[in-house]
Amino acid sequence: MIATNTFSKISRGTQKNLNNINASIKEGKYYEAHQMLHSVSQRYVKQRKINDAIHLLHNGAKSLLNYDQEGSAFDLFKRLIHIYETENVIVTEESVGRLIEILNSFKAINQFTEDAMKLSITWSIKNGKSQFGDQNIHHAYGLKCLKEKKYYNAENHFVFGNLDSAKALGIMEYQWSTENYSDDYGYFIARAVLQYLAIKKLTHARTCLSSFCDKIKTNKSDCIVHNTNNVDIYSSSLLNFCQVLILLIEREDTIHQFEQVSQKYSDVLIKTDDFLYEV
Repeated sequence: MIATNTFSKISRGTQKNLNNINASIKEGKYYEAHQMLHSVSQRYVKQRKINDAIHLLHNGAKSLLNYDQEGSAFDLFKRLIHIYETENVIVTEESVGRLIEILNSFKAINQFTEDAMKLSITWSIKNGKSQFGDQNIHHAYGLKCLKEKKYYNAENHFVFGNLDSAKALGIMEYQWSTENYSDDYGYFIARAVLQYLAIKKLTHARTCLSSFCDKIKTNKSDCIVHNTNNVDIYSSSLLNFCQVLILLIEREDTIHQFEQVSQKYSDVLIKTDDFLYEV
């Protein structure tokens, strides 16, 4: 198993090879550079210079992406993931950070980025502690999707992300609610909150809801009907449902009340979107 904190210990020879390869890339010799990166990294693996191979592939892929050589960069990314898997590289801030840097170097979401993300998540499930994959990878890709307004994709990744993802998701759901996809602005936050609760992420659900409500208070204060016991009541039944649901789950012995609330709102959930009821 590779200790990723040794990645920074790279030989002078490796840096020299990388400098030569970068020079070829700057000269537009992309195929030649790609072949050099592939062959040299393979040689390093055979020599058990695993850290050098990883360093070479990571930096080589980023350099090629600076010149829009996405196919070659993705090929190197696959090679990097293969090394991660065969050498049992564990999930750490550094090992994940390298993958995220490459993912972020792709200028737009396409089949290459989708495949690279899937490979990253699969590796992190096998070598990390989360059954859903590394939270930071999900967060980074969620942000990338959000930048292109791919709301469904962003939502899918933010739900499995970290607390920053929950905050970002709340803001995104508000943004989504302003683009006339549904008449009920509460529908969007309900999508997020119910998914978080389904995978038992109460803190994330609470953070996401708070982030969404802050945007409502700032931009659409007229949606607040009145305030009861320091809890804002909104014109959206679905938003109120999310608030009540979280309050109930925070308490103990509330299964009966939970069932009552769920039954009360079942019609509006089904009417709005079957997805909400199924979650």
